[in-house]
Amino acid sequence: MRIPAVKAIRVLGTVAAVLLLALAIEASSEGSGGGAGTVFTAAPQAPGKGRAVPGPGMAQAAAAAGFKPLLPGAPVIDLGAFVPGNALPDGVPFESFKVLGAFVYESDFEPWNDPFEEPKRRKHPKRSVPASVQALDGRRVACMGFMLPFDFKPEGTRHFGLMRNQVGCCFGQAPGLNEWVDVTVAGAPTEVFMDTPLLVVGTLKIKPIVEAGNTMGLYTLAAETIEKARVSK
Repeated sequence: MRIPAVKAIRVLGTVAAVLLLALAIEASSEGSGGGAGTVFTAAPQAPGKGRAVPGPGMAQAAAAAGFKPLLPGAPVIDLGAFVPGNALPDGVPFESFKVLGAFVYESDFEPWNDPFEEPKRRKHPKRSVPASVQALDGRRVACMGFMLPFDFKPEGTRHFGLMRNQVGCCFGQAPGLNEWVDVTVAGAPTEVFMDTPLLVVGTLKIKPIVEAGNTMGLYTLAAETIEKARVSK
């Protein structure tokens, strides 16, 4: 099953209200563990240390580990605030979404929350890429994010979005255009890792991603290696 990137990103905004309601329910649940493959672990804090003892829910575990949620009480983790503990290939720098997503890169449309109305197109979107980021074009880099599969088959995926946080891959809220990377995999498909931070090494290209006349993103990356990220401060 192949889902075009433009459709996958736009449908996230359409179902946002329903999924955010589910997210609120999840955040309040004490019995919703992170599931198999989750790489975040946290020891309970002792009472009286200024922090509540976390329950087994993902939101509590993430908070205990020091992850700052994007929404109050929501189990959403901004990987732009962290670095990978994995060993990187010689000469390959880690490029964080803290840098890749730090500047204004507006979409074609004004902010839009109603799926029953047509969004208004901006006349002059602000899209000035800093020279320090533009200099990364064509370089081998390592990026860390969450997976949103675009091309999904039983054996895995060869095309996915690498997202700055889980709101794009799990909770139905479209990311900023410079807060995700369009990743392609040559050769055998890679395993699908949902809600798991990944470290991807490959060649980064910085050029607007345009589909059906709409600008959908800024970054593409031809992946060489993909592995679970060991997240650290």
